[in-house]
Amino acid sequence: MKLWNRHISLFSIVPDKHMNQCCVDFASKHAADIHRLNIRNNFALHLVNLFNWNLIHPLIIRRCLSILEQGCDPQTTSPPVISMVLGETS
Repeated sequence: MKLWNRHISLFSIVPDKHMNQCCVDFASKHAADIHRLNIRNNFALHLVNLFNWNLIHPLIIRRCLSILEQGCDPQTTSPPVISMVLGETS
């Protein structure tokens, strides 16, 4: 996915611990492009591959796909999954 490669290339280094947030940011930023190009299944498979390599939490897959379905800002739809996954508190 060229969109993903461009998104990742914006950062000099993406540590494994930041992949969860990177995926959510990507889904939020490129939801319209993913729908327009009809590559939702490709993105879902990419997320599963990241999970298989222990780079993202399974809740992130669900969160990213819900962002694509809702086409909205992740901050306004539900509690921050990233914080729940990482055990952070506000």
